[in-house]
Amino acid sequence: MSALVGATVWLSHARGGTPELADMLRARGAVVLRQPLIEIHPLADARHPTALRQCCDADWLLITSRHAVRHFLQHVTCDAAARPKVAAVGAATAQCLRDHRWPANTTGDDGGIALAQHLCAHFDVAGKTFFYPCSQHSAHSMAQHLRDNGARVIRHPVYTALPPRDADFTAALRSDAVVLCSGTAVAHFAQLRDAHPHAPTPAIVAIGTFTARALRAAGIHRFATAQTPTPADMVAATAQALGAASPTAPTVPGGPS
Repeated sequence: MSALVGATVWLSHARGGTPELADMLRARGAVVLRQPLIEIHPLADARHPTALRQCCDADWLLITSRHAVRHFLQHVTCDAAARPKVAAVGAATAQCLRDHRWPANTTGDDGGIALAQHLCAHFDVAGKTFFYPCSQHSAHSMAQHLRDNGARVIRHPVYTALPPRDADFTAALRSDAVVLCSGTAVAHFAQLRDAHPHAPTPAIVAIGTFTARALRAAGIHRFATAQTPTPADMVAATAQALGAASPTAPTVPGGPS
């Protein structure tokens, strides 16, 4: 019998994200709870005409999340032949770019600073303009590394990620498995876990290697990582995590470093 049958799986995706995952989990016999750990709020000037023009005029776009695509890039109407190159962080972001017909020219899975290092090592960045639509709370290290190598970086916050107000997240700790979808979700989950040190720890699933890295940084080392950020692979990783959580099952590896 599948480890998913009768298991309660808590999805932390922001509202509107991956409805297919919930449907596939239910089809495998799981009970699905949907309570986002974060809510994404677009900023009022996210699509200011000046920013849209600067984006089209740039040499490169730095895209580090799906939310940057949904809340900014999908509204940009550059001529396809004159579009800037795109550098993306994470397979989920790259997939979202493809879905919106903005395929990435290069992709990194180890975070923003690693992507900046890759760009500096393999491309001529000096004198080039990088447009960076990002979270209001994004770190500056990636942009600074590019600037240190002679690039011009235009950082343009387009959304903010906040915990939902008045939400009861303790259901996550009572679930059999939790699916985490971003570094911000990991941070909020770690805060929840630390606030309830005596609560049982559910089986944990990371959507990809970037989320896996955030889990390890938060001191969480027992989890399963989806091979790709697709619903099918997330279902498989959830079944793996639940199977490994049984008394007789082996430890689940955290995925590639």
